[in-house]
Amino acid sequence: MASPGRTLYVIRLPMSVMLTSPDIEAPPRSTAPHPMDSSRLLLALTSLVREGVAERGASTEEGVPLGVLRRLLAALHYRDPLTLHHSRRVALIALGIAERLGWEEHELYVLEAAALLHDIGKIGVPDHILYKPARLSPDEADLIGIHHFTGVGLLQACRMDRTTIQIVSDSYAAGTSEHSELHQGARILTVADAFDSMSRDQVYRKRMSREQIFRELIGQSGKRFDRNVVSALQRWVETDGLNVLRDEDCGSSIDAAVPVDSSTVGEAHTLCHVFSYLYLLETLYDGFYILNNDLKHIVWSRGAETLFRRPARDVLGETWSRRSVGWVNPDGKPYIDETCPMQRLLDSPRAGCVNVQLPDEAGKLQTYELLLLPILDDRHKLQGIAHCYRALDESRRRKGEFRELKLAATRDALTSLPNRKELDNFMTKLYGQFAKSEDSAPFSVIFCDIDRFKSVNDAYSHVVGDQVLVDFARILQDEVYSGELVARYGGEEFVVICPETDLEHAERRAERLRRTIAASLFGGDQKLKVTASFGVSQILRGEHVDDVIRRADEALFDAKKGGRNRTARRMPASEAASAAPAAASVPEQSSDFAARITGNNEVTVYLKTAVAADILVYKLSGFIEETKASLGKATKEEVELTIGKSSLFGGWGNTSDRQPIRIQVFFLGEDRSRGAAVRQEMRVVFSAVGKPKSTEQFQMRVSEVLDLFRGYCVAD
Repeated sequence: MASPGRTLYVIRLPMSVMLTSPDIEAPPRSTAPHPMDSSRLLLALTSLVREGVAERGASTEEGVPLGVLRRLLAALHYRDPLTLHHSRRVALIALGIAERLGWEEHELYVLEAAALLHDIGKIGVPDHILYKPARLSPDEADLIGIHHFTGVGLLQACRMDRTTIQIVSDSYAAGTSEHSELHQGARILTVADAFDSMSRDQVYRKRMSREQIFRELIGQSGKRFDRNVVSALQRWVETDGLNVLRDEDCGSSIDAAVPVDSSTVGEAHTLCHVFSYLYLLETLYDGFYILNNDLKHIVWSRGAETLFRRPARDVLGETWSRRSVGWVNPDGKPYIDETCPMQRLLDSPRAGCVNVQLPDEAGKLQTYELLLLPILDDRHKLQGIAHCYRALDESRRRKGEFRELKLAATRDALTSLPNRKELDNFMTKLYGQFAKSEDSAPFSVIFCDIDRFKSVNDAYSHVVGDQVLVDFARILQDEVYSGELVARYGGEEFVVICPETDLEHAERRAERLRRTIAASLFGGDQKLKVTASFGVSQILRGEHVDDVIRRADEALFDAKKGGRNRTARRMPASEAASAAPAAASVPEQSSDFAARITGNNEVTVYLKTAVAADILVYKLSGFIEETKASLGKATKEEVELTIGKSSLFGGWGNTSDRQPIRIQVFFLGEDRSRGAAVRQEMRVVFSAVGKPKSTEQFQMRVSEVLDLFRGYCVAD
């Protein structure tokens, strides 16, 4: 834990980093190179690296070069003050989480530095992307990713603490990798970043309520977010942890109180151009590296890692040699001193361009154009050298064009979702993995179809119909978990592929999608109501991939035939005959969860929440408000609610509001068996009011309400 006598970066830095944006003047020519002046931009980079190396050599107390940290954060503030304030809030939230997880003082310093620097790559992102009032396209997201790793490369060059770099790098991969592969600091950073983002108004959406945020975080726990980290965040929030953010919410007043330092502004201005220049090198060339005046590697790009098959951590600080890069001349022979391009540049520091050959992974020589750039100071003295490699092979050189062609061939033109061909490729690969091992988990297929879509085209025009398809695709993409594939099957039909997901979980997922779609705005018209029907199936041993697709399609037909705006599922006849009928829609069970269905349309569930009793009452009020439930009995031991209204003759209708259900919540006391976290135990009884049409209809309704109840009560 951080001791009271110590101050953290986020407290130390404001007066030295914060600049007043409205008063910033254009930096003088002498301190800011022209944005296209390659030599002076790279010279500024070598200066930053030199400072980082010097600080690391002096063994700073926390292992983080504080001077470099200040300069980078000053540049981030100069680029976008809001991004820096966001980084500071993320740092405070991350520290609160880490303290709840028992992190030690030095670990907290490293985590805080990583949090402050996690968006450092945004220094070079253009405004039209940084402030885009909509979801980023795949290409724009790729650009953000390149800038992120450009920032990581710069942190490596500046000899930033290795753990700090790992946390920053891993934080970008969160949601696409297994949690066990990521540093816990990155998992903390991902949750803290998401919490702050959802708590604020964004250019593309409004801020979310506290209940909505935790419902989202808990809903994606185990996928995008670490469940333990989310629980630690809840404990921190419930103990008034958010009070530490109040000063950050007054960031503009902090900025206004800080005097402007023109030299700091000029340096920040230069660093912004340095980031943009490094991005250009990263995108234009297959790989590049930069040497200082001692010919030691100070920058080693991601492309260089691939080209030479050596990670940056093994190369930085190492002295360059012809043998280390393996240059071969066009005649297939190694260069000798007098003909070596590097020797010619050292003898006469002018830019040069030659063709060299390098061995690929198989040992075959490939030809590259090598651009050698001298880095000169004001006295024309050599301070460093940059080597940039560009493949001359057509397929390598035009990889960007081939990527665009591949996207065009595998994407639906209207929705930008994967098309039928890409769906087939994904399914074939997934089926191959499933069939290879008896221990592999099954996957499930969800077919969905927009209900009565033809009437939308007829009543609103095909332009609106196309927008409905685009909106529908966006909702599916936003709601599915990492690793799942959403594809357009044809017309108004879409498919969701859920790897490592059984039928029960896939059915719940489809129900969640169905409810989200029914509550969403389409085509910008409040009067336009769109619903969808879903069919779900799971792959079984001995089946072909076509079998699960066909069965999901048949289940979709069942949902359509059953009245639309519903979810149906299909199993092979042999499996269906042996399956217990009541088990189909029972919510998942764990050590803290048990459900019992009686023959009287009643379900009993035992839950444990991650919140204390007083907070639980507050969360229940949110559940009552959203579901428009009527409150019956309410005591310290029991709460009774009723959701929905029955029809005139007491039967259940086809919509949720006509499927009334009574919920009785019995508070069983607190459980402290998991340490300091207080967990409230509950017995929850769901019973039908009136007469459901079938047991399956009742079970589906219970599953729907239970999902919502668990989300509000943070229960498992």
